[in-house]
Amino acid sequence: MRKISAAFIFLALFSFFSIPLYSQNTDQSGKSKAINVVYDDSASMINEDGIIKTPGKYVDRWVQAKYAMEVFAAMLDVNDTMQIYYMSDFDKRHNGREDAPFRIKIEGKDGSQKRVKMIHDTVTEAWNTPYDTVYKAYNDLLKTNADVKWLVILTDGEFDPRSYEDIEKDSRKFDLKEKKDKQGIILKDEEGHIKKWVDVDKEFIKYGRSGVNIILLAMGNDAEVIRNDPYNNIFFSQAKNSKEILEEIKDICFRIFNRNRYPFPIVNMREFEFEDIPMKEFWVFIQGDNVGINFVIDEKEKKYTPIEPVTVKYSEEATINYYFTDEQTKQIIRNNIPRDDLTAVVAKFRNIPKGKYSLDISGEPKNVEIYIEPDVNLVVKLLRNKKEIKVKENNKEKILNDIHEDKYKIQYGIINEKGKFIEPKILKEITYEPEITINGKPVQINSDNTVKLTQGALNIKVRVNYLDFNTKDETIKGTVLPPKTLIEKIKEYASEHKWQLITLWGLFMLWFLWGRKHRFPREVKENKTPNIQEIRDDYDKPHMRPGEFKLNMRTWWCPICAEEAEIKVVPTGRSLPRLKVKAAKEKYNMILLNPEDFTPEKIRTYDADFRIGGNQIKDKDANNKHMEKSCRLPIKTTYFGKEGDSDTTCICTLIKSTKK
Repeated sequence: MRKISAAFIFLALFSFFSIPLYSQNTDQSGKSKAINVVYDDSASMINEDGIIKTPGKYVDRWVQAKYAMEVFAAMLDVNDTMQIYYMSDFDKRHNGREDAPFRIKIEGKDGSQKRVKMIHDTVTEAWNTPYDTVYKAYNDLLKTNADVKWLVILTDGEFDPRSYEDIEKDSRKFDLKEKKDKQGIILKDEEGHIKKWVDVDKEFIKYGRSGVNIILLAMGNDAEVIRNDPYNNIFFSQAKNSKEILEEIKDICFRIFNRNRYPFPIVNMREFEFEDIPMKEFWVFIQGDNVGINFVIDEKEKKYTPIEPVTVKYSEEATINYYFTDEQTKQIIRNNIPRDDLTAVVAKFRNIPKGKYSLDISGEPKNVEIYIEPDVNLVVKLLRNKKEIKVKENNKEKILNDIHEDKYKIQYGIINEKGKFIEPKILKEITYEPEITINGKPVQINSDNTVKLTQGALNIKVRVNYLDFNTKDETIKGTVLPPKTLIEKIKEYASEHKWQLITLWGLFMLWFLWGRKHRFPREVKENKTPNIQEIRDDYDKPHMRPGEFKLNMRTWWCPICAEEAEIKVVPTGRSLPRLKVKAAKEKYNMILLNPEDFTPEKIRTYDADFRIGGNQIKDKDANNKHMEKSCRLPIKTTYFGKEGDSDTTCICTLIKSTKK
């Protein structure tokens, strides 16, 4: 009854030929999990001497393992199913059977309190450790449609003995072709540990792949070990004493649910931080009697309420069969329960942003632990000329469009909410495994490298490894087409730089129109106060008076409008309308816009005579909007004196120099 090597050997052999040859480290978020737990409720979990009618060396492995299973049940995801197979149901010598069903089925969609209570309230008889329990749990897993399948075995290592003849009989089912030792199973070293596996037929390896992951936890110093083979999804651990059981069970939870211990200290069992990455989910595990968790509070005093907090607590009922039901034995069992260590509250929080937080806890906690599931955003980018190639989703596949034979840069990594590549410290050591193939041929390349893509099927897959056993994959696919023609490149450039081209075209047109704009000569615009020479007979010499040349700013800004202006051609105190003009095509010419105000008939009302360059504006020219005059010509206005007064002549010169 003590020996388990034969049974373990068979389990290991069976697992080796049944598990796909790939690493378990894959992204399982959102996937359904079927978890079949084989629970050793044998007498040796309570009494070191097994089934005896007198008190022996009592141990608390049963209560540690049961409590740990309750923690396990509390952490189930909504799409998970856990079936628990109790070994006592399969003990044929005590009315058991080799094909008994699971005793408990726990659905992740049920409330956490209900899940925990189902385990807590279940009490069975304590008998032996039939291996048929493992076989049944395994075969039931094969019938499920879950995305991920786990077989978890919790035992103190005391399976019922199996003869080598039984092992050989079992092994023949798998068509072993070659035997390396007389048992036909494995070779061992001097300490009895596995040294070498047998070679098997390749066809059988294909036949035996089943997709089941196996975890075996051996409890106690006497439990023998099997080979830990993560590459083939076989995970072995050992709890040498009772206090290690809970820790090992939690590690099993972490592996199955992709959760990890918070890697930094929790200050005062209250304060912690998610510095640069949000949490998809995290769990708080608080040990202590009458403890509770109320909220998680961020720096801005915002409170986050726990989801389904549940209390897990030690059990006092070890078994119901008569060997352990007398009061003396019951009292010995209860006295061996470490009550202080086996009381805790477990609470889940979801979608928590990055930042600093503190726990609002009631009671006096003995220990606080946090288990995290970071919200890792892994991206893969393909860039040409610094521009990212667009990716479209088609049937959950990410497809690259418009890839032509050319040089491309590949980028991959974890990004934050702003799309910037980061390396979050909380993820510990981060490693990437890029797999890039063109037409099935691998291409060696790292992030930010440039590669020449040739025609054919392109597949880029990147896996990021972080924390203890978490990974996430990102895959993009596409078809590399022949190089683009010159016309296609021009069209592509025009499409990519549409607004830049429109802007350039607009600037060109503005420049073109501005260059064709009719403007007044610079000498005229600079001489904003043209000289007005005022001449009278009673003056010893002409008086110089200021005039005014006022540019219309509306027409100055308009690129397609000729400049316009108003000219004050007589000094202040003299009555005469302002002369309105527009720049002409000829540089030193101007067009009169209000000639009607300066015809002899109109000027006569001012008792004056108006001439430009010695010529009057005829009455017939009153409506002529195209009368063009040179800016160099003097503008002469004569006011006639009354009752013996002298005539006054005002000569306005727009350009100081009148040289032609």
